[in-house]
Amino acid sequence: MGIVTNVGKAWLKAQASSWGTAETSFASEDNISCKPVLPQLVQEALVAQTFRGGWHALPIEAGSLEGATLQIEHVLQGTNLATPSGNPTTSPDSLCLKSVLGSRAAYGYTDTQLYATGQTVNNVKFANAAITSAIAGMAMLVPVVGGGRDVVWCKTFTDGAQEDVVPWSQMTAAADPAGTPKTYGGLVHWLSLVQPDPFTAQIDLSGDASVRFRDCVCTGSKLVIVAGQQPVITHSLRAGYWSIQAAAATAFYSAAYPELPAIFGANGANVRSNSNGQAFPSIEVEFTNTVIPARNIGSADGFRKWLTTEREVKVTITELIEYDEYTSQLYDLGAELGSVQVDLCTTPGRGASIFLPNRQVADMGKDEDASGIVVRKTVYKARFDLTETAGANASGSVARIALF
Repeated sequence: MGIVTNVGKAWLKAQASSWGTAETSFASEDNISCKPVLPQLVQEALVAQTFRGGWHALPIEAGSLEGATLQIEHVLQGTNLATPSGNPTTSPDSLCLKSVLGSRAAYGYTDTQLYATGQTVNNVKFANAAITSAIAGMAMLVPVVGGGRDVVWCKTFTDGAQEDVVPWSQMTAAADPAGTPKTYGGLVHWLSLVQPDPFTAQIDLSGDASVRFRDCVCTGSKLVIVAGQQPVITHSLRAGYWSIQAAAATAFYSAAYPELPAIFGANGANVRSNSNGQAFPSIEVEFTNTVIPARNIGSADGFRKWLTTEREVKVTITELIEYDEYTSQLYDLGAELGSVQVDLCTTPGRGASIFLPNRQVADMGKDEDASGIVVRKTVYKARFDLTETAGANASGSVARIALF
């Protein structure tokens, strides 16, 4: 019997014992619903170049199994099928984003802690001691006057009789303290110097074959955001070792995490550039993590761990060019244009937002024909901004993505 390609499961799970020890059991929260993927298995061939008696093949010795790759592509998922009752913890997407960017933390959930007076579009006030400077550089969902929620990325935090959070981008309306309001904390991933932790990936194919990948890291995450469509993310994984496992029984299963909805303003989608709402048909965000293998004679298979040597963030923004904007939207290479915030959804449990405090023009805008109209694609990279309040988490980082 053949193996069909569209029946199976994919699993991602952090390795509890760190490098060298694969996870062997998986729960529903480790399952990532994704496009069917076929593992790309590799093995090094060791060949000594010697004299031969003729043109026959040289002896081949089986070498390392490091370097197998996987591409996990799916609709970006939130953190909770229900409305959260606390800060989010993790998810398969979060596992990959932490690996590619370096760091992760969750903060910002409060219940009935918004201050009763003094709320503005540029200041969210909390009751005394409701939050701390750990909110600096982090994100939360805040209820606003008129209904709905806004994503607030904290620029400055002031501790006093009330706790003041000043957002990077002006809110659509002031925070609403009426009733029993909650703010929902973001699971924030940010660019840092922290080396990646390993995780195990397993692909089960139609109940007939299972391949387990040990010591995985994420070397790239690409998020494609198109107005009116669901956001799609592709995670590129690299493994230190792989093995064939006993076939796993295929059965019906329920998703553990919700897909993000279509990129509609009604769902909270918005782009803010230097605090001003912008209209863009599409945006691509690429996180890359360059790794090299560290090897060890004493390791069972010669592989020790992956080490990060470079991380980078690239944002490609497609702009619709109006007749009076052709020249004004051409930017000099190296120009620093300030912050950009891309909100995908503001529903607790299935929300997401990307934030760069300062973006630099890395490639001149290129005009293209989009079904008869002119659009311009401009590439930006992440620069630093030193105006944030110092805190224990994401403050000072040049690129961040939050799941709510």
